[in-house]
Amino acid sequence: MPNESELSPHENTPIMIDGKKVDLEEILEAEGRQQFGKILIKVTPTSIDIRPIDQSQFFFRAEVSTSGELALNIALKSQDGARNSQMPAGQDLVRVALRYLESHNEIKTLIGTWKEGTDNFKQFLMNKKQRGLSDNESALQTWTGENIAVKFGFRNVVDVYQDMRSDERLVIAKFSRNLPDSL
Repeated sequence: MPNESELSPHENTPIMIDGKKVDLEEILEAEGRQQFGKILIKVTPTSIDIRPIDQSQFFFRAEVSTSGELALNIALKSQDGARNSQMPAGQDLVRVALRYLESHNEIKTLIGTWKEGTDNFKQFLMNKKQRGLSDNESALQTWTGENIAVKFGFRNVVDVYQDMRSDERLVIAKFSRNLPDSL
């Protein structure tokens, strides 16, 4: 039973794409590659890719592996924090993606990859360094942890990987709906 604070991926509400209300579920069901206004949408049973045609730094990508891991790669803001007004909100995209992808796949875990400079990366490090939280607590208290993972029922952090040595520093957090068997 979902917690009151959780969002249902099964709600069918229109979302805004390029300033227009759209039933994205209808677009996704058509599968293949489509253009809607200035937005390009590519859909397969295991992946969704949505991006503005003219601005490659903004994108939404959701892909399910054969083992049921849903990898989300979302960039809806520029480095200076400006949001792309053509793209739907992150929660709306995840809700629609979960609804569509779960109709074709069993999704066991959600994976967030946070590159250096992103809000999630900064929040994760601040949670650890300034607030003294564990890796798992730090991941749960990022934007993705609070607004995506927890709200869609992925309340447990099962793994956090940090690469702080490479040229492109990153954190990868893995959330699950159920506690791992080893606990």
